[in-house]
Amino acid sequence: MEKFINYFKLCHSDKGRIHSETSFLVLISNILPRNDNRYQFKMHINFLLIVISGLIFSCQKSSIPIKPEILTATYEIRAHSEFERGFELFLVIDKIPENPIIKRIVFQNKLFENVHFTKMTENEIFIEQYFPIQSKMIQDFSPPKTDTRSDGIVFEVDGKEYFYKVTFKLK
Repeated sequence: MEKFINYFKLCHSDKGRIHSETSFLVLISNILPRNDNRYQFKMHINFLLIVISGLIFSCQKSSIPIKPEILTATYEIRAHSEFERGFELFLVIDKIPENPIIKRIVFQNKLFENVHFTKMTENEIFIEQYFPIQSKMIQDFSPPKTDTRSDGIVFEVDGKEYFYKVTFKLK
């Protein structure tokens, strides 16, 4: 405590104002426990930082405001002669908001847009759609873009887009 009082007096003198930054570091080093107890003190500080960080992160909102439940997620590989091939995807999703907007589906590193779905019940929708990856039959066909994310759906809630990982199984 005596060191703290000396520091206080030093800070209010003219010399103290010049060297206030370095004297603060000296004060902190004097308050810290010596030799044997320094390790123990650092461990206490680290523990407190971990606990405080855990509290802060646990109180934050989840990155996805809703957690949809995927009831079914299957796919088939389709080939229409040599002119067209793609995937037939079938998804049944539960626990979805009232007005869902499913923007895109990421499947096998391809990003498929223009997803159409049908509402089964209030919170349940299903998607059964063919997504071509190669076509000579469709005029001005452009293949889907490449996406590095794992398989999943991109949906919109309150104007923000969220990605939800989905595991598809071969039919």
